[in-house]
Amino acid sequence: FEVPVDTQVERAVRKAIDQLSEMGAEVREISMPMFHQTAPISTTILYSEATAYHRDLVLSKGAQYAAPVRLRIESGFFISGEQYLQAQRARALFTRKCRELFDEVDILAGPMEPMTAHPIGATQVQINDATVGSVPALTQYTRAFNLNGFPAITVPCGFSDDDLPIGLQLAGKPFDESTVLRAAHAYETSTDWHKRRPPV
Repeated sequence: FEVPVDTQVERAVRKAIDQLSEMGAEVREISMPMFHQTAPISTTILYSEATAYHRDLVLSKGAQYAAPVRLRIESGFFISGEQYLQAQRARALFTRKCRELFDEVDILAGPMEPMTAHPIGATQVQINDATVGSVPALTQYTRAFNLNGFPAITVPCGFSDDDLPIGLQLAGKPFDESTVLRAAHAYETSTDWHKRRPPV
């Protein structure tokens, strides 16, 4: 795991990976290249493109946007064309390095999120002993595949002590959705997490 993960999430995901191993997968721990750079690369591209798309509306009807959304869109006004191009170059480099990684493995398995669900509207979340921003935390494991465009899927792999769902993310190489879907299907048919419902 590249960044801190809630202990309950880590336990459930490691158990899911052990299950994949028992099913015949050869499992080894690897590190995703440039993982820690995905946040600034993604943020630069996302904010810049969101600002370009919403520019006229946010200038004329900005008060109608939710404050956190408006803040992210307005942040894009301060990103230069050069910064955007550099982020796109970094994205291309990240994608190339990920392609090389998938020369060694067929599937990457890990947590979908580093924590379980948090209260609606919470801007900060607790992950073990660390307090972090909720939006960056929510996207830190899915962001990489949004950035490189590689296929990824999430399947249920457990519940927390508070009966909140935990997801296992499986990702594969470009245009190999079939392998990702087969792995997800194989995992789901060997477990019953997708059939369980927490008491409501």
